[in-house]
Amino acid sequence: MAEGGDISGLVTIADSIGASSQANPAEGLLGPASYTMISDWDTGSNDRLTIVGMLLPTNDGFVGLDSWQIPTEAGTYTVYLNGYDAGTEANDEIVNGGGASGTPGIPANPGMNGGTGASGVTSMEVNTMIHIHPGNVGDSDTAGGISDLDSRIHRWLNPVAKVTVTVK
Repeated sequence: MAEGGDISGLVTIADSIGASSQANPAEGLLGPASYTMISDWDTGSNDRLTIVGMLLPTNDGFVGLDSWQIPTEAGTYTVYLNGYDAGTEANDEIVNGGGASGTPGIPANPGMNGGTGASGVTSMEVNTMIHIHPGNVGDSDTAGGISDLDSRIHRWLNPVAKVTVTVK
């Protein structure tokens, strides 16, 4: 999931334990400052909320919320989510169409708003455990530099997502 965005294994696990799931409510990629919504969702007897998704453009970044207790009292609740780094490869910020598990690189540059020919922000990942993602650095050199990501568009730090839950 963190490298190629494939959530099928997670959906299989969720289904096997009786979770009430909504796979890809955005029906595709969700761009910066965009949102998706699930309305009138009956969670049945499930009282926990888990959210996961790959962050683009990253090598192995993802956003996640793990087993958040859904309040029983009516109201609107807001949770801010950090980006996490799976630790499976270096955050080189090179867009090369890779991104499949075990294949270094970022799969795509959303909106084609970046460069080519980057040397890489880093060439090694020292923390191979899941950890808070350091964010994207980017640069403004479209024909080289250290990153293929445009720092004016793709630079980010945490938090990366806002979740609003309304309990009726």
